[in-house]
Amino acid sequence: MKFHCRILQRFLLPAAAVVLIAGCSREPQVTATDKGEVTLAELNKAYATWEMISVTPVPKTVEGLTNSPVLKGKRLPVPPPGQKLVLDPARRQVVFADQ
Repeated sequence: MKFHCRILQRFLLPAAAVVLIAGCSREPQVTATDKGEVTLAELNKAYATWEMISVTPVPKTVEGLTNSPVLKGKRLPVPPPGQKLVLDPARRQVVFADQ
């Protein structure tokens, strides 16, 4: 019985302590506000993916695409002055268009 107690004291308890300490020092979870801005390439990928696999119609606005799992939690890019982001159904892309 003493042999089992020594193993427990020398190996298992320190190993458990290391595992607990390592688990406590992990990096914090990334929140939705930490994910940054989505790129046009990511928007176009989400648009193409939505068309191929979704049973619901493609959204009418770019804001509707942000519900895509690829874009979850990311902000839309700020368009240049005088322009806005739009879905171009003819080209099947997200583009900047004049307002």
